[in-house]
Amino acid sequence: MEDFRQETNSKPGFSKGLILGLLGPLLVVGFFNLIIDPYRLSEDRIAGVNDAISPQNFLGESALVNAYKAYSKGDSAHISLIGTSHLAKGVPIVDKPHIEKIALGGLTLDEAFRIAQMIIDQSKVSKTILIELGSTRETKRGKPLNFQMRYLQAKTTRESIRLIRKSISVKDQKDKFVITTRFNKLPERAELLEQKDKLIAYLQLNRSKLDSLLSGLNTNDEKLKHRIIVFTSILPAQLVDIFGIRDLIESNHREISQIVADANTRTDHIEMVFVGMMDSSIGYEYLPWTESFHKGWYDFNHYKPVLGEQILEHLLRQAGTGE
Repeated sequence: MEDFRQETNSKPGFSKGLILGLLGPLLVVGFFNLIIDPYRLSEDRIAGVNDAISPQNFLGESALVNAYKAYSKGDSAHISLIGTSHLAKGVPIVDKPHIEKIALGGLTLDEAFRIAQMIIDQSKVSKTILIELGSTRETKRGKPLNFQMRYLQAKTTRESIRLIRKSISVKDQKDKFVITTRFNKLPERAELLEQKDKLIAYLQLNRSKLDSLLSGLNTNDEKLKHRIIVFTSILPAQLVDIFGIRDLIESNHREISQIVADANTRTDHIEMVFVGMMDSSIGYEYLPWTESFHKGWYDFNHYKPVLGEQILEHLLRQAGTGE
């Protein structure tokens, strides 16, 4: 009878221990994530852009304004870069006070041109604005994070620690959030080919939209002469051949050149130029599936600063800015 009572009395203690054993790690991880959450109390947060719990699928007008205010150097910068994560991660401008960069992961063409119009509207000097031709599709930026996804997962801890470690080395506080972009190792050839359809969809050109966006740019100050340079991003040349998309890219370049030329005739005080970066030989030396590849590339379409410097130099030279 005494043994039975001891066994009965031990069950509540066992249950409590089991519950603590199951919930304890979650509570520890959750509390740790809450403390180190880089978005929670960040003074550098851009509302609607780098807010990890933002429910927005696309950047609203207020978020674009906030991003513009955060990154704009005003009239001290006479060259503006607008683009996606390619520019955000790949083109450094820390030592270039005359250049401003507004680059956000997944930025659509509509959003890029809205930012360009903000720059034109606010400028009291003539500017050269370089716009990366990202996707013309309205791609979603991902789902909002709920409490469980945000705090009770170990990968949140890893991501926060990774971001904090890299943020320490970033001098420009406003650039910290773009470091959250995660890049993957180049997959094997067969696995990479599975992404061909996704890449082709991204490269599909919406002609009427691009023409409308270019023609829609305007300036009210006739004393200023702005220059708009639209350009395509680079891809590893060897992968272009493996994907079999060189003809598609060349066809796009021809059509974009014509669209830009036509829009140029309809826009006063704004000169428009197209630069096809795939026509350059930048990045050719970093061969896929070799040790050298990741010295120049993060993955199969995001380049590192060693190539970003060459890209910026090439763009400015082609644009005839004299930089």
